[in-house]
Amino acid sequence: MKIMLTGGSGFVGSYLTEQLKSEGHEVFSIDSDSCDIRNFALTSKIINDFVPNVIYHLAALAHVPTCEEHFEDALGVNVTGTYNILKSAKSLIIPPRIIFISTANVYGVVDSNDLPLTENSAVRPDNNYAITKVMAEELVLKYQRETKVDVVIFRSFNHIGPRQNASFMLPNFVRQLIAIKKQQQEPILKVGNLSAERDFTDVRDIVRAYVLALTKGSGIYNLCSHNLISIKDLLDKVIGIINIKVKIEVSPELYRKNDLPVLLGNNLKVTHHLGWKPEISLDKTLLDIIAEYQLKP
Repeated sequence: MKIMLTGGSGFVGSYLTEQLKSEGHEVFSIDSDSCDIRNFALTSKIINDFVPNVIYHLAALAHVPTCEEHFEDALGVNVTGTYNILKSAKSLIIPPRIIFISTANVYGVVDSNDLPLTENSAVRPDNNYAITKVMAEELVLKYQRETKVDVVIFRSFNHIGPRQNASFMLPNFVRQLIAIKKQQQEPILKVGNLSAERDFTDVRDIVRAYVLALTKGSGIYNLCSHNLISIKDLLDKVIGIINIKVKIEVSPELYRKNDLPVLLGNNLKVTHHLGWKPEISLDKTLLDIIAEYQLKP
């Protein structure tokens, strides 16, 4: 099968590319260095030259604070870029299947009585990133109506694992704690909001679901573990595994505006339609991330 990926060099994209190639698919990956998806002419040429059977659209401006400060950029990449991909795909003789990676952020702040979130839960985006993802979802569903080709939209909840950029919360914790363990940093860890609760899934489990969607499923799916843990408890687990004494300092300047207090998803639909369920435990994920940073100089 001929498969095109946008955002193929990113955290998730690199795992997905490897898995698809290992299964014998022809994979063509683009990223911001090889194609600015805001440029319709360039995007269209690439898609028409390759003629994919399936397009995985992962590329996005996903850093929430950046989207808050630069909404035009977020609109350009996340909405116009998606429109350009879909318009180009629609011009092919056989329009490709689209697998679009959205986010659980589209649900916004929810009452605890409304948890866990299902695909039928109300969408109330309350940050610019989530707003652009809702807009992009609607474009993808419009593509399905117009082409009669099934699409899959994954509302992915928090995913973690080796290779994640150290600017993200968990690898940042691990990087600093390993540095403290090696006496490369004073034993003080500055943190933001530790009370937030999240539904974490290993990136390798996430990618298995994406691969299953090559031939299965249609519509919107929550992709999550259906397990909730606070950031404080997650940090305590990491500190326990590394076996280190450290002073925790909460810094208000590290709090993220529009941070959601809790995100917990229901994964029954994706389990039923795709036959997927998480297989990698949180402890295994943490051990693998810690091992990765222990090997770094």
